[in-house]
Amino acid sequence: MNDRKIVKRALKLLHKSLPSLRMGHDLLFVPPVEHILRCFVLETSFGMKGMAYFWRAIIPLYRPSPFLILNYADRLLGGGRVSLLESELDQTIDRLVQVISQGELDYLKDIRSPQDFLQKIDWGCRPCSPNYRVDLALTQYMTGNASACLDTLGQVVSAKLSPRWADSVRLAKELVEELKVNPSALDRRIKAWEERNIGWFHLAPRTRRRAQ
Repeated sequence: MNDRKIVKRALKLLHKSLPSLRMGHDLLFVPPVEHILRCFVLETSFGMKGMAYFWRAIIPLYRPSPFLILNYADRLLGGGRVSLLESELDQTIDRLVQVISQGELDYLKDIRSPQDFLQKIDWGCRPCSPNYRVDLALTQYMTGNASACLDTLGQVVSAKLSPRWADSVRLAKELVEELKVNPSALDRRIKAWEERNIGWFHLAPRTRRRAQ
């Protein structure tokens, strides 16, 4: 059994013990989902078959990248690994349920909106890379502070950065232009990012088929 199948099996067992959560793409998330994905993730440990790190993660769905990021995540269990081996899985699930129930789920429930996300994240301790700055700018925009959004994007555009950030800087310039000239285009762009991310993470409510 490969690592992904092992993780999926573990998440299914964890979901069975915590039915208030929902299964997504390689994660277990807190509903309802609006603009913020709040979830628990099992990250398989490279070179350690059947071992994983357990994360509590927050991901803004209005960001451009449709991938799982751990920029706004904390590795739980003191940063240690857990075993997903069949012989130890029941014990691991019990341990994870206990950790989630001891405040980690409540923490995620308190971050439901972009405003919550903006307030809970210590942005001063985050790297000043363009990706973080764009996330901050979009969060400011989602809270209705277009002026702050423009200022943050301006910092990205005016900074002297390595060529490896060229795509991020180009995006920041596009967002500045849309914000100044055509905010409705920015709104459509953000909506498209959210819809893509909801699909990628399999967050949409599942509909049951009617019996024929």
